[in-house]
Amino acid sequence: ESWDNRTKTWVPSHCAFAAFNKSTVRECFVNKIYGFYGDSTLRNIANEIISLAGANIKLETWASAPDYRCGGGTIARGGNLNMYWTPSAYHQLPASIGSMSTDDISVIGIAAWDMGEYYRGVNTWFTKMKGLLLQAAKKRNGRPLYVMHVHHLYPSQCKLQHDTERGRESVKKCRRCNAEDAMLAFREALESAIICVKTSGFDNVHLVDTFGITSNSFAERVSDGVHFDGVVTRGEVNLLLAAAGRGMRHVGRDNNFTCPLNPAFEASRELNCPLR
Repeated sequence: ESWDNRTKTWVPSHCAFAAFNKSTVRECFVNKIYGFYGDSTLRNIANEIISLAGANIKLETWASAPDYRCGGGTIARGGNLNMYWTPSAYHQLPASIGSMSTDDISVIGIAAWDMGEYYRGVNTWFTKMKGLLLQAAKKRNGRPLYVMHVHHLYPSQCKLQHDTERGRESVKKCRRCNAEDAMLAFREALESAIICVKTSGFDNVHLVDTFGITSNSFAERVSDGVHFDGVVTRGEVNLLLAAAGRGMRHVGRDNNFTCPLNPAFEASRELNCPLR
């Protein structure tokens, strides 16, 4: 698979893949409720879906207990999108939100905050995410649950937003915590957590990996270190909706990972993020 810099589109190597437009996005949502549970990277995907569908929905930046709902509304006839602010495996539990048992499609995207602001180590995060995903899979009661993988991160692109002491510390943390070793360790941990859930008897959990879409020079140029512009995010939308709406699946991924009894994702890796 590769990214075509000329057309600014993702070209997978083992399947036919058609990008979504306003009409086909709406088709995916007809008589379906999509629930998004996660951080700002997932909120960006939700906002791009809203934009592509031409829907009149505004999502707030964040939301708090008890329902954590940032907003939502109608995408198509009988179909809604709702966004829930659950950015950390340490502080929020998507399965505790009632809508997760009634969504037609649920999507979880949690990693960015736990890689930086709430960092407690990769092995600890694996254990928390394994439990979080297991509870979510149970709550779904057989309905599909999609998990967004950690996409490519570009710590060199972390930029100073506010020229204050806190702003400078934020940039430093962004660069230290999103380094390649950390990115790869968290990716391994998440894939292994999903394998643990599947080996517990839940085959309704599906990984959506946009690494191929975000691993290219164009994506790097339009990254702030963690997020991407609308062009790259739309590529992520295409892959998510292909999975949720058209049944596309990654092939052969489960053979590369196991459910470890003694996780060691940090071994032989240079991880410089300060522990909380």
